[in-house]
Amino acid sequence: MAVRFDFIKDEIRKTGGYQSIAEGVAQGSYPIGVYGISDSARAALISAFHSEHDQSVYVVSHSDLEARQLYEDLLLYDLEVYHLPVRDPVFYNPYAISGDLRWERIKVLKEMTDGRKKIIVTSAEALTLAYMPLEQYKAYTFQFKKGDTIELKTLVNKLIDSGYESVELVEMRGQFAKRGGIIDIFSPVLAFPVRIELFGDEIDSIRTFNPESQRSIEFLDEVEIFPSKEIIISKAALVRGEQGIREEFEGILSNKAHRKALGEEGFARLKEVVANNLESLRNTWSFETIDSYLPFFYEKTESFFDYIGDGFIFLDDTGKTVGKMESVATEFSAQYEMFLKRGEILPSQGRLI
Repeated sequence: MAVRFDFIKDEIRKTGGYQSIAEGVAQGSYPIGVYGISDSARAALISAFHSEHDQSVYVVSHSDLEARQLYEDLLLYDLEVYHLPVRDPVFYNPYAISGDLRWERIKVLKEMTDGRKKIIVTSAEALTLAYMPLEQYKAYTFQFKKGDTIELKTLVNKLIDSGYESVELVEMRGQFAKRGGIIDIFSPVLAFPVRIELFGDEIDSIRTFNPESQRSIEFLDEVEIFPSKEIIISKAALVRGEQGIREEFEGILSNKAHRKALGEEGFARLKEVVANNLESLRNTWSFETIDSYLPFFYEKTESFFDYIGDGFIFLDDTGKTVGKMESVATEFSAQYEMFLKRGEILPSQGRLI
């Protein structure tokens, strides 16, 4: 399909308008405004630009609906196109969203970090969010090759830390199972789970398999396993987070003005929330709203731009996109103030965007 429409991209590159864009890029005259492009021509223009440059292209729209439509249009011209869906910064359980959406986001986060040239389409919300340090994703990404040696106990612990659920039989994404010298892992970024067989502590074989029939599909020489959740809490991050949560609550405890603003009911609620979360952290390293506590676990969070590195950014309808970012900030601030006054969150959770 992509080859079929190459002639359209060739014709676009011959136009005076496109030549003006190319000249602006060559001279580094940013930002470059592009006007008068119909909705149907946007994808062709972006794809024509992408095919002429060595770096990735990131397209930001004002809504997730618009971003998905543009993504689908781009698929007509390019195979290496991905859509990063919205993850709202929320103070309640973030996994009330569908599992499919979680896996889709994780798959695209991997694509953002692997260095290959591609097009990624997202919406304005993606630019406003705080992200976990990228180095943590790299630290919990596993590379397996035939002949490598692995320490099974360490691997199991790291899989659990990076969001995988230990089960008896792997059936769904985000699960792993260990039976003797065999470990099955279903990464959210892979089409099928992988089975790694060990001879002693050496990898003897790697293969994909059908989770329903458990039959082998393809033998591999190597495979990469990406984390299964967006927020990874290492032991060091856990210690830092627990200490930060405790210290912030103790600061509120000793601040009469803050306690008065909360009122007796609000303070009692906050005390209960903090106590329950700290207990869950000690026992299970997690709790329902742990994603909203990201600022406690890492000294410095990162942004969308830290993840993508170098590349070209297209803002689709700049006025609406910038307006959407401002509206996200306003809505978040209102939600933050409401939860804070009710005693359901701590002040540092305001650093989620």
